[in-house]
Amino acid sequence: MTARAQQPRPPYTLAPPLAALLAANADLLHNGPRLSHVGRYQLQDCLSDDVHGSVYEAWDPLLSRNVAVKTLQFGLKMSARIAVDRQLLRAARAASELSHRGIASVYDAGLSAHGVYVAMERLSGQDLERALYEGWQPDIAEILKLARRIAAALAFAHSRGVVHGGLEPASIFLTRMGRPKLLNFGLVDALREAEVAELADVHLGSLGYRAPEQLVGGNALPQSDVFSLGAVLYELLTGRRAFNDDTPEGLLRAILKGPATPLAALRPDVPTSLVILIESALAFEPGARPATATAMATALRDLAHAAESPTALGGSGVRRLGAPPSKRGFWQTLSFQLNRWLGVERNPPVFANSLSAHRGMLAMPKKTMPAALPSAHGSEARQA
Repeated sequence: MTARAQQPRPPYTLAPPLAALLAANADLLHNGPRLSHVGRYQLQDCLSDDVHGSVYEAWDPLLSRNVAVKTLQFGLKMSARIAVDRQLLRAARAASELSHRGIASVYDAGLSAHGVYVAMERLSGQDLERALYEGWQPDIAEILKLARRIAAALAFAHSRGVVHGGLEPASIFLTRMGRPKLLNFGLVDALREAEVAELADVHLGSLGYRAPEQLVGGNALPQSDVFSLGAVLYELLTGRRAFNDDTPEGLLRAILKGPATPLAALRPDVPTSLVILIESALAFEPGARPATATAMATALRDLAHAAESPTALGGSGVRRLGAPPSKRGFWQTLSFQLNRWLGVERNPPVFANSLSAHRGMLAMPKKTMPAALPSAHGSEARQA
């Protein structure tokens, strides 16, 4: 594997809306007394704090088990809080119906005097954002396995009518066994759909992983999750984000202008078929991306199988995944299969016209650009 430099994650300046939210919650987060109970749950250790609330290790006395409880607080007025709470509970209800080994189980959700709370399975490990920050550099075989499992979890959720809408390293939890568990399904769209003025200019999570259609006010689509997964894959392979800038405004422009720096220029050892798959996932138009997360998972699985084939890779298996193939016919066939996975219909849908119209956002004054919000998740043991 070619050595690659680990790029520092860009520091974002707190925008005025975020600064106001932080000030509103400062007393509760840092100076106020710690909660002892939320709903029926006995709160124990605080696992993480951020501007949106806290994640606690908790005890469920009814079922006699440990859980993780996340409280969601935004320092809003009562009228606005009601709208936000309604959407957050709706998102939690949808997530609770997803039973998959690649998705963190949501057990319960409710309202308390401190806002919405969500109870879920207690996980041991750390999120992908933390792992990358600490210097983890997986090889290509590990990346393929991880991405395939993430795509399979997304495909399951999509089959149940649930779109994540906020996939990023901070919402991918890695268990101690190295398996991914997806967190925060629907949270980003829930806040957008609440239509609360105080949150109008605030983006939850990291802008750098959002699909263009989300950044211009559209609903998250299954293809939006494919775009986000492509951005995560790009970062895993290169050690840098697909779209990057020192300011939220510049980052927004980078995504809407696109494309990302060619992956092959940064990692020439990555097989061409994998490069094609990732760059198609990062396409501006939803219709130009892999049609479904299932198609993405299938492509990643077959690439992983090809990597493990000594015949396909000149007899050395995974160790020569990035080396020039000894049988050109195999890779030509694999490229043909990729075209099939990506779909025969390559024409952008009608929605593409509205996206193109929004390219005019690039000329917007900076003060009107939406601000970015740092990760909504905690550090070592972030849960939801």
